[in-house]
Amino acid sequence: MKKDPSTRAIYLLLLSNVVIWTLAWPISKLGLAFMGPLWYSAGRFIIGCLTAFIVLGAAGAIKLPTRKDLPLIFGIGLLQMTLFMLFINTGLSYVGAGRSAILAYSTPLWVTPLAAIFFREKVTLIKLLGVLLGLSGIVILFSPTSLDWNDGNVVFGNILLVLSAFVWAIAILQSRFSQWHSDPLKLVPWQLLLATILTTAVALYQEPLSSIQWNATLLSSLLYNGLLATAFGYWASITVFRNLPAVTSSLCYLGVPVLGLIFSAIILGEDISASVVTAMLLIVGGLVCVAISKNRPAAPQAANNPEYSNGKSQ
Repeated sequence: MKKDPSTRAIYLLLLSNVVIWTLAWPISKLGLAFMGPLWYSAGRFIIGCLTAFIVLGAAGAIKLPTRKDLPLIFGIGLLQMTLFMLFINTGLSYVGAGRSAILAYSTPLWVTPLAAIFFREKVTLIKLLGVLLGLSGIVILFSPTSLDWNDGNVVFGNILLVLSAFVWAIAILQSRFSQWHSDPLKLVPWQLLLATILTTAVALYQEPLSSIQWNATLLSSLLYNGLLATAFGYWASITVFRNLPAVTSSLCYLGVPVLGLIFSAIILGEDISASVVTAMLLIVGGLVCVAISKNRPAAPQAANNPEYSNGKSQ
């Protein structure tokens, strides 16, 4: 049966986004060798924010947010963008890119118990199984056979990566159970602007500009992540989740941590140990269970909210 051209275009966009977000992990790791994680986060947001305003401005889609939009601008701008990016880039400076992608993409595992505790969302048996499988994988990643507990920086980095998944889970729940008053795409520039201001302020306070080693590798890394992984990535993910079933999109985005592990080994020469592969399979298997679990949304607006998804940005 011949597919509709628009459907093919959406699947192509989804595939492109998965590849872009996958490559963002090793490319970020390369850039972090020449710039601290705080300035790297700020630089990425500056580029992404400018791009979003220029593109949407040219399309006449820039709209001042209303007072009712502020909770979602501040919530997503602070949690899903600022804290998430600061945590993953700081963690990534100490931890391998492949392992970092696996931990950061464990977000849906934290969404499930938080939704059950604070919003009384029913936890199905398959979703519970998924959470247990995923948490088993995280336990393996933190076991003495997989993690050097004598290296404080490595332990700190791994903890930050888990925290990045946790703060994103909170942002997802806010997105899911909040009333949206504006098109989510039109709020992205303002959320990016808030993230830019916050990350730049933190970087100015914590990291001296003199520590940055400007070179072609760093500039290429920042441009890739600012233009593609941030500005294009947010737009693409919103577009995909608007046009494809959530389960389909969520399962496809699970390719990011899997491919991230492989690409990091190819590009950066990172070792892929048996314990890391086992943990990845358990976590991805758990995320699949969470994604396919049939559970009626607890909030009516959740079904039409493209920001509530298992698809992740990097």
